[in-house]
Amino acid sequence: MDLEKMHYKLYYIGYLTGEEFLQDVQQIVHNAERALDGDSDRLFKAQQMANAARMLIGGWEPQFKLECQRTAVREAQRRDERKKQRAADKAAKAREREAEQKKVEEGKRSGSDEPPSHSYGTRRATRHNGVQPEVTEDPVEIERRLKRQRSDAARDSAEPASAGSGPDVEMEDPDRAAKRARTTPMPDGSPVDVSQGAGPVVSISEIVPPTEQVTTPTDETTKIPDAYAMSLDAAPQALIHIPEPEPQVSLPSFHIDESRLLALSDHLVHSTSSLKVEQLEQLRALCLNCVWSHRGEWDRDSMVGQLMEIVTDFVQQVQQVGVSI
Repeated sequence: MDLEKMHYKLYYIGYLTGEEFLQDVQQIVHNAERALDGDSDRLFKAQQMANAARMLIGGWEPQFKLECQRTAVREAQRRDERKKQRAADKAAKAREREAEQKKVEEGKRSGSDEPPSHSYGTRRATRHNGVQPEVTEDPVEIERRLKRQRSDAARDSAEPASAGSGPDVEMEDPDRAAKRARTTPMPDGSPVDVSQGAGPVVSISEIVPPTEQVTTPTDETTKIPDAYAMSLDAAPQALIHIPEPEPQVSLPSFHIDESRLLALSDHLVHSTSSLKVEQLEQLRALCLNCVWSHRGEWDRDSMVGQLMEIVTDFVQQVQQVGVSI
């Protein structure tokens, strides 16, 4: 046992009772007695420390010692429980670590391609969690698929071209419809007479009557905001009022008699030389009160005279009190 260990136990509440502290102090005295170097100063200081510790702990009240012993029993039980809990947690972590290590070793021995399970989770992919993709290696089957795709694409491109012919197209382009009527044969093979087969072509614009243009009273609507805007613009002009400049007031000049101020300073230095600190603070408060009361005056000669009277009266009162004592 040494002083460093005792300091550590004192700082981290290692001692629960005074008897435990005295036991460590006595252990230091025992070590000093059994020292081979024969250092008498070390033994003397250790004995002094032990006597001082006994005196301090012996001065405790009996009720306080009893409470310390009761608290020490409860705290010792709590520390034992925490120590057991830490040991159990440590053993559980060691078992988990061993189990993970065994799983890794078994995976290496089995040679499986599964990725190791870690804290980020298992990768979700069809290669690991689903059926393996089917790979077609027959060139004939690949060629058939390509031909089928090309034929489907050609059929899709032909359908929009055929869908363009119909009555809608004829309605849109009457010239194209007339040409098609002249070149289209009859079912019995005889040619078609253009003058009989083709009638007068009427455009859609002639069938549908033109809609009447709706006129909106734009002139009336535009005039109303203009008049309203003019009224808004005219209102601030009537309300604006330029204030007249205030006349400058000429202030009086500040005046204080330098000779009287110098006399007041000399009087303060010489008359207050025998005063104490408390008395000087009282005099300072009286002088500040006088200055504050005359703060609105431009002529400070009367203030200097009043300060002179305050200092003289205060010094006389202090001298009278000292003589009476």
